[in-house]
Amino acid sequence: MSAGDKISVREKVGYSLGDAASHIVFDSSVAILAYFYTDIYGLPPAVMGTMFLLVSSAGCDYRSDHGGDC
Repeated sequence: MSAGDKISVREKVGYSLGDAASHIVFDSSVAILAYFYTDIYGLPPAVMGTMFLLVSSAGCDYRSDHGGDC
């Protein structure tokens, strides 16, 4: 693929729909976990948010050759 090649609208829409589908799954699982930790387990929301931040940051690899995955 050269620098002059354009991505078609159909391809852009296809990638967008795939990304939206993965976000629906991820965001709903985060919402369920947030509900569980705050309402059922009784964790304060600030602690739960900090825990989510630390856990997601632990999986990041900022030195990756393929760019950040965070």
